[in-house]
Amino acid sequence: MKTIIRYLVLSIFVSLLLFGYSGQAQVGGMKKTYIAVWGSAVPDPILNVPTDINGSYVVDIAVGHMHALALMSDRMTIKGWGNAFVNSIATQNFGQVVIDMSAGQGYSMALLADGSVRFWGDPMKIPPMPVTGVVPEPGAIEAGNLHWLVQTSDTTVYEYLAGSFHTLTFPLPIVDLEAGFKLSLALLADGSVYQWDPELAAPILTKKLVGVRAEKGAIAFGDDHFVALMNNPTANVVYEESFYSGGFTGFRQPFNKQIKELSAGTRSSLALFRDGTFTGWGDSGFYHPPSTWLNGGWFLSESVPPVWLNKARVLEVGAGVNFGVVFYTLDSPARRFSMMPNHPQG
Repeated sequence: MKTIIRYLVLSIFVSLLLFGYSGQAQVGGMKKTYIAVWGSAVPDPILNVPTDINGSYVVDIAVGHMHALALMSDRMTIKGWGNAFVNSIATQNFGQVVIDMSAGQGYSMALLADGSVRFWGDPMKIPPMPVTGVVPEPGAIEAGNLHWLVQTSDTTVYEYLAGSFHTLTFPLPIVDLEAGFKLSLALLADGSVYQWDPELAAPILTKKLVGVRAEKGAIAFGDDHFVALMNNPTANVVYEESFYSGGFTGFRQPFNKQIKELSAGTRSSLALFRDGTFTGWGDSGFYHPPSTWLNGGWFLSESVPPVWLNKARVLEVGAGVNFGVVFYTLDSPARRFSMMPNHPQG
């Protein structure tokens, strides 16, 4: 009888370790993760997240122009999906812990623990020599559509565009970097944001904005607009500036929740809140989540997440060309997604 009891107790203990107290399968205390993708009017590979990524154990994602990357639970294996331009989504494992990933237009890059950066995809975006000596911290690499940035010290950035290299020096420590279609942004420790054009032979640093919250994720650059979270102690206010005809420039209506990070794609933006929900806004001519249409644009309700993400906890958001990505876990196993055909049920 004692043997049977011991067996039952051991079975319950193992089950709790394996599945967790919430009923979700876990590995080493980690919940299964899921990825939702929406957008694109035509069939697009980015909409179909592979089964070895979706519903698996992913610790980070990176969203690019037309493809995305997932860092698996071993923190060394990177898998991709979407448009497979010159193997930009090929599975990679460099034998080291990956500190950060970034996806650009047809190419991908990864920052490793030793401060080196590895590239794969479009050969026009890959430098002819090894890139080393990069600050081994999340946010120290950034892949744009045509150019990429790496942070080599607290105040310096190394930039590459079509065979040309630039070293940029800033007056204060860099908090975050963003690379858009052509332009780049750097957020500094005092909340100032500098902009420059990498196509110039000698890029000119222009102070574009002040009073931004000095945190990673507080700025985001899409194809033709950028957003910045202002350092307002009483409200979450986002400044937006567009570089296309008819685009919005100014301050968005304050949010009533704390914003954790921003993301920007093609004329659309996403905000991840600290409570694990998200919202978005942008041009109605592009494809976005289920939403309420307002004055030719759209805006998701902050207090009511989309139906297909009710009670899920969003970990990260990303926007590309006419599509958005949400990386999340489930708070309950008894969940159904009625609006996302590429989602696992339950």
